[in-house]
Amino acid sequence: MPRSMSAFVRCAERNALLVRLANIFCLWIFIALAIPYTSIAQTNVVVVRPKPIHDVLINPGMGITTFQRFNGQEPNPPLKWSEVGPVTKLPQAASKPDFPETSVSYCRWYWNVLEPEPGKFHWEIVDLALEEAQAHGQTLAIRLMPYSNQDPLPEWYRNSGARRANKATDRFGSRISAIRCISSIGANSLRK
Repeated sequence: MPRSMSAFVRCAERNALLVRLANIFCLWIFIALAIPYTSIAQTNVVVVRPKPIHDVLINPGMGITTFQRFNGQEPNPPLKWSEVGPVTKLPQAASKPDFPETSVSYCRWYWNVLEPEPGKFHWEIVDLALEEAQAHGQTLAIRLMPYSNQDPLPEWYRNSGARRANKATDRFGSRISAIRCISSIGANSLRK
């Protein structure tokens, strides 16, 4: 066989091998795609069908909350709103209140309640709320508010010469919309 012919045969044999490998690879891909998905999926699937209930589902950490109260305590009177968070232990209701159990208690207090004098904090109020929430199977969401129309800033703060800075005409009004706390920036900077 001429030399050029043997080179051609070797080249053809190598190409035939590559073609054969490509065909086998394509066949495996076809088989993998042809097998129904469920036959290669997990076989230990657990199907959960919750028992139907005719009550409120207590969804941990979300949904409705008790407000300024805890599970089992009398809610605020109808058509009234209490902005005052609990400062003492509240009694349980005489009978089960017409309010569902919740996983979260939402309480809030004004600054003048928690710090009536500079640096003298009533953390026992928040501690009590944490204890009550735990005792009633709830977590506690809190809000600390600086003031309202009925609940002014603490008297000591108002007498310090510091002023509110929440109007556009105030010195810091265009940059902030909350109270500048004198413990963080000092009363002298607010007097200017």
